[in-house]
Amino acid sequence: MAVTLDHQLPSHPKVVKAAASLGGQTALARVLALFVDMLCYSDAYLTDGKVPRVVVARSKVTPQPLVVARALTNAHLLHRVNGGYQIHDYSEYNKTATEIKANRKAWRDKKRAQRRTAGGTFSSIKPGLFQNVPRGLPRESHRTRARGTGTSTQISLTRDPGTSTVSEITARSARGILKFPERKTTHRILCAMLRAELAEEASLANAIEGVKVRCARQGFAYPDGAQLDAAIQAVERATTKRRA
Repeated sequence: MAVTLDHQLPSHPKVVKAAASLGGQTALARVLALFVDMLCYSDAYLTDGKVPRVVVARSKVTPQPLVVARALTNAHLLHRVNGGYQIHDYSEYNKTATEIKANRKAWRDKKRAQRRTAGGTFSSIKPGLFQNVPRGLPRESHRTRARGTGTSTQISLTRDPGTSTVSEITARSARGILKFPERKTTHRILCAMLRAELAEEASLANAIEGVKVRCARQGFAYPDGAQLDAAIQAVERATTKRRA
């Protein structure tokens, strides 16, 4: 996600008016800092330009943020609303919460369609096909040495990177990934995974991919779109509630 800024924002008449109302050598920098901070908050928490007063009061980007907010309000860059402020014409320059959620759903549907085959599985490898393949082979070596014998065994692996075929043993299967897990995760576990990923990732898309990796490592099947959407909304509500 990203916010949209006018390249002439520092010289915009309303910004200049707000800075003049605030006064001081750092007035313009303080006005810009708080305005951008509020834009980022709205984009992160999908509030369509509304920022709670308590969030503005806790802002660390400028001293006396409520005083700066009053200057922005006098310049009509902000409007006072119940419980906080509304950024002027936010939806004309930035995506609304409805649009962002629709884009997320379309992205998830696209990825789910890419992962699934017509039979509803996530891979063309048939379950149980490589049940006799030895586990734990080194990633960069395709030889296994029998203990105490000094002999080695050569395993033929596909040379087509990034693909898996049913006609020969692949590097993926040789590392022990024999079939996809079927155990389903719970809503609570999924939310915990998503919170942990969002703590490290600014991008929701990257966080979702991180959840996928966590599910695989912990033996869970990747959640469907409805489960993932419910977890995303739950985490967003909880985060907004904490910030407020």
